[in-house]
Amino acid sequence: MPGTAIQLLHPLDAGAFLRLAREFLHADEIENNVMLGRVEEAAAHPERAPAGDYYAVATVGGAVAGAALRAANRPGRPVVLSRMPAECAAAMAVDLAREEPPLPAASGIRPTIDAFAAAYCQATDAGARVVKELRMYRLDAVAGDWPAPGRFRAAAPDELDAVCLWAAKFLMELGLGAMREEETATFRRMIAETRVFVWDDGGAVAMAAWIPATPQTGRLEWVYTPPALRCRGYATACVAALSHHLLAAGRIAMLGANVANPTSNSIYRKIGYRPVCDSAEYRFDFPGAH
Repeated sequence: MPGTAIQLLHPLDAGAFLRLAREFLHADEIENNVMLGRVEEAAAHPERAPAGDYYAVATVGGAVAGAALRAANRPGRPVVLSRMPAECAAAMAVDLAREEPPLPAASGIRPTIDAFAAAYCQATDAGARVVKELRMYRLDAVAGDWPAPGRFRAAAPDELDAVCLWAAKFLMELGLGAMREEETATFRRMIAETRVFVWDDGGAVAMAAWIPATPQTGRLEWVYTPPALRCRGYATACVAALSHHLLAAGRIAMLGANVANPTSNSIYRKIGYRPVCDSAEYRFDFPGAH
């Protein structure tokens, strides 16, 4: 790669970004599911997409070598990077160092995100620290049976308040802050589209939801059991059942698990999920910032 010209293409809107990067991103949908999910939603529903989103594509010798996006309406959320050569990651970092406001965070596949963070810190004098490490998993077949008292069912429209309460507690437990108003609207839409499920044992006792991360995949999210109902197998049974539901619909089931949580990683592996890649999120600290 040394001596080969790197070109950054931006600013782009969601449609132009997809036209340039779709084939590159779809070549590895599991790795790029977060980026694909966001940009395809923005391209399909431009009325929901805020102005000011950052989309960039890196090319080497005219071929797409990497991509990045930053959502303007999520000020605390990271810029998301695809896998790319270290030199492209460094070029992205230098470019984003010129943007205002400064980046709060960046996430992506390792080792790309490590190269990006190092170059961004060099360009801005920021400090960087890893705040989250995720392992991406995919499932091709559910392993074994996962019985628990009760049954698997779709969440009902009149359970929206309860689902949102659980979602808010889920975010607080992860240290991600409070639920936003738009997330409540998203859950209303997800329930209407039959994408939120509960395990019911005399009432809802655990939940799991999924999003169409890409046309071929379904990503499990929002897996939650209230503390008083944990260690009874409810969430495991719910995840296994939802995974089977996605596979039966012809989708690849996938999810991300915090590397620091050995319990959830062990459960997912027993269900049949296998690791695909690791990613990390860096937070940036700027001199003099309060």
